[in-house]
This record gives sequence, C-alpha cells and structure tokens, in this order.
Amino acid sequence: MNSKMIEIIENGLYLTIEVTEDQDVRLLHFGAAPLEAAIADKNKQGFRLLELQLSGEDRAEYHGRTHRASYPGLRMVYAGHSDTVNALGPGVNWSLAWLIRLQESRQCSIFNSIRVCKSFEAGQC
Repeated sequence: MNSKMIEIIENGLYLTIEVTEDQDVRLLHFGAAPLEAAIADKNKQGFRLLELQLSGEDRAEYHGRTHRASYPGLRMVYAGHSDTVNALGPGVNWSLAWLIRLQESRQCSIFNSIRVCKSFEAGQC
C-alpha cells in the first residue's frame, strides 16, 4: 500500500498522520513521545482522523452492537494541510472534502510554553 506519512514534532509533542492511497486520513499517534510500535495495516482503519454524522446517512463497520465508522466519514478525503502560527504558538490545519461540497477542517494549535494542544473542527457545506 502506497501511503504518505506526515510526522510533526513541535514543543515536545509528536504527531503521526497517514494519508492512504485512497486519500483516507488516519491519526496514528499524538503524544509526548514518538510512535514506538508500528500499527498493523488491518487495524489502521479504526484510526480515521474524522468521523461525522449526517441526517439520512447510514453507518458502516459494525462491531457487535457498536458502530466504528460512518459513511460520510468514509467518504471524506484528504484535501491538504497547512502549518499555521498565531500568538500562542504553531499549529496545523487538516482539510478533508466530500464530493457533495462538504468541507471539514480539523485544527490543532500547540502552545509555546507547555505541551498542550487545542484541537477543534469546523464544517462547511
């Protein structure tokens, strides 16, 4: 499988993102130490960066009585990412898109003086 690994190290925080050949975005690791053990390919589908629910849409990946994924989340694809800097410190903005003109943005701001990340997402139709 040809995938792109994106590793960001900032202020003692380690972030590992994988963008698959199908443009699926997976959050493999985010912590105060580097990723130590490789994650098996068969388990990576459970590490999707974004899941969302839309009215009238079904869910996928049933696991007993629980749902691990949504069809809208499965259809979102990588649209790019950018590094940002504000008064509090550096950050990264991940963009995902769907063919029906749904845009989703996940932002992560890292503070300069402490190992803390403020993360939030914003959707747009």
